Amino acid sequence: MPRRRSVLSLAAAIAVTGPVLLGAKGAFAADDDYAAALERWRGLLTGGGDYDPADEKLAAAIGRVDATAKRYRDGFIRDGGRTTLWEDLPGTDAQTANTMLTRLQAMANAYGTKGSAYEGNAGYREDIVDGLSWIYDNRYHEGLPEQGNWWHWEIGMPMAVASTVPLLRDGIPAELTGKLMRAVAHFVPDPTYRTNNPSIEETGANRTDKVLVTAVRGLLSRDAAVLAMGRDALSQVFDYVDSGDGFYRDGSFVQHTYFAYTGSYGNVLIGSMAKSLAVLAGSPWDVTDADRVNVYAWLREAFAPVVFRGQYLAHVRGRSIARKASDDHDLARGLIASAAYLHPAAGTEDGKWIGETLAGWIEADDFKPFEDHAGVPSIVATRKAVAGATAAGDAVFHKQFAAMDRMVHAREGYVFTVSARGNRIAAYESGNGENLYGFYTGEGMTYLYTGDLAQYSDGFWPTVDPYRLAGTTVATEATYPRSATDTGFGAHLGPNKWVGGSSLGDGLGAYGMAFTAQTDPGTEAPIDLKGKKSWFTVGDVVVALGSDITASEVAAQTTVENRRVPDGGTTITVDGEGVDSDGWDASLSGVGWLSVPGAGGYVFTGSTEGLRGLGDRRTGRWSDIGADPEGGEGDEVTRDFATVWFDHGAAPSAASYEYTVLPGADAEATAAYAADPSVTVTDNSADVHAVRGARGRRAANFWNPGTADGVITVDQPSSVVMVEDGGEIAVAVSDPKQSGVVVTVVVARATSAVIEADENVKVSMDGAKTTITVDTRGRAGLPSTARLSAST
Repeated sequence: MPRRRSVLSLAAAIAVTGPVLLGAKGAFAADDDYAAALERWRGLLTGGGDYDPADEKLAAAIGRVDATAKRYRDGFIRDGGRTTLWEDLPGTDAQTANTMLTRLQAMANAYGTKGSAYEGNAGYREDIVDGLSWIYDNRYHEGLPEQGNWWHWEIGMPMAVASTVPLLRDGIPAELTGKLMRAVAHFVPDPTYRTNNPSIEETGANRTDKVLVTAVRGLLSRDAAVLAMGRDALSQVFDYVDSGDGFYRDGSFVQHTYFAYTGSYGNVLIGSMAKSLAVLAGSPWDVTDADRVNVYAWLREAFAPVVFRGQYLAHVRGRSIARKASDDHDLARGLIASAAYLHPAAGTEDGKWIGETLAGWIEADDFKPFEDHAGVPSIVATRKAVAGATAAGDAVFHKQFAAMDRMVHAREGYVFTVSARGNRIAAYESGNGENLYGFYTGEGMTYLYTGDLAQYSDGFWPTVDPYRLAGTTVATEATYPRSATDTGFGAHLGPNKWVGGSSLGDGLGAYGMAFTAQTDPGTEAPIDLKGKKSWFTVGDVVVALGSDITASEVAAQTTVENRRVPDGGTTITVDGEGVDSDGWDASLSGVGWLSVPGAGGYVFTGSTEGLRGLGDRRTGRWSDIGADPEGGEGDEVTRDFATVWFDHGAAPSAASYEYTVLPGADAEATAAYAADPSVTVTDNSADVHAVRGARGRRAANFWNPGTADGVITVDQPSSVVMVEDGGEIAVAVSDPKQSGVVVTVVVARATSAVIEADENVKVSMDGAKTTITVDTRGRAGLPSTARLSAST
């Protein structure tokens, strides 16, 4: 996994960002300080003036800006008796007003972009000014109460105003600027709290968005005190947290208290943070908090591990997976731009890493090439950041995010991930009409990212069967139909504490979850399905185990894979025989292995009773799963899938499963592994799941005290991995329940010395056994390790 970065000294940070002027709030600032900071903001909005608009990629990006601006200007209503600015936006609600302002912002972006057909066009500017004046008079002024979603009033509309007014320069009357700033100040008087409910302290992305709005308001109003207030509000975000919203030291990012959100709210946070730091750099309001260097640690430890070849991993995107206009690649482009904005202020080590990492992501994304889709400022900034850098290849690491119940196993050519939940992290989030069918995305859903970069970004979410998501064990649709309920951001927490695992190095990991099925929030129908699930990663082999799957009221199923395949189907190899997935519907009882092109191989080493395969064509609509308008362009989507699952039957009692995933393996490699597997399942019971690999590698999840493979014995629920190699024995132990217990591990091996051990680990040696005692207090689910010399 990526190394933990060394923390830059404040002196080094100052040296690369320019002069830092320390002073009290409201300290004197020269006029050119305001002007220079505003110019930096304009550069972030438009790309500035340091580029050639005739450059092929930049010219195309400018063309996209102009096309959008033309569409909005062509529909702009200038009639003095108008009741709206666009005919297709007749509403008087806040969301409609926000949409109007974002259209004016897009028009202003063209006006301020070098090389645009509308650059500096006075008549065009007058339309924008006219629209802003109408918005202030009719939709957004300090005399209005907040109605509907607070976000439109306190973030959406003020951000659009802050991104539009500066681009008009002296072309907007000072009186109108003053009015708009009064409106912004009314709805965002202080970025640290919720205006419509001051008892709510703003955190995470909401706070950094408000900071950016406040900073621009201070610049336009030439108010040093407002600028200082915005700057100082960032300090709370720099701090690591151990509960609630924010960044955790293990790389997790949580928003809305219970949801893994690195790729959505985290993406917004790093974006507005990067822009605020860049705008204020070198000014009297430069950020001098020593913890600002944490931003660079976040890039390495929180963001990079959840990006593969220019796309976010969907299991950290929350409800944004249900948005047609923003797929994994689209959102990752925002991260790439944010990292590029942070690049100029980075130290030597971080700057080199940013350049190489961004170059690697950009080079690898051939599904949505970065410069074919990015905006002018993003292209300009990233070209500077990657200049002279050697593109990094696929990262190789194993990382478990204990604070947000996510696991990522990354190897050359693929990433395998698990999305879990328990009593700390919720199953899924729905709200604002979004992610209505995401109810099982946290039930141990597995994602396999390979060279097929379109897999989860090309119509996957509206068409995939939500009851058969890969990796999940859930009730069948027939016996427990779910309702498409907007739960208003409600948290679907379960009673189970056991979620997490342990790991050693970049290849050996144990991850698992005990689960109790969710009660549907719409019907509240009872359900008592429960079970235990594990995933063991041993190099390029992933073993999935399930046990104690029990229910009295429903039928249950465990999905091995649900893969989007090419239109018309693909050829799946089953025990050496090619099968057309188009129309495939078969029992796979007795099958030893199968291979799916673009995904990998699947080997069945245990019972295959109830194993089935299905190829089908599915049609769905973005408007059904989210808030996209019904019948809009691209709303209805049709895609082909190949699905493999275990049918556990009605009212299963202590049902189980086991299968092995070989990411990227073709039919030949899968057949070879099935004939001579390198990883053996040693335990799959209600008490322990365990595997044994080559070169003395073992991994076990203990649901209860017990023994795995006759070698590892524990006295507490825990997760243990062990490697015997080269005369050494390494052991890692964690408490996935995060209960702070002392775990005693007895290893049936003779050892002679402790090479190294964490401070909370004690080792005693007694003949043919070694006892390792681990105090897990303060570890927050992370493993503790010991390296021992094996007796010869």
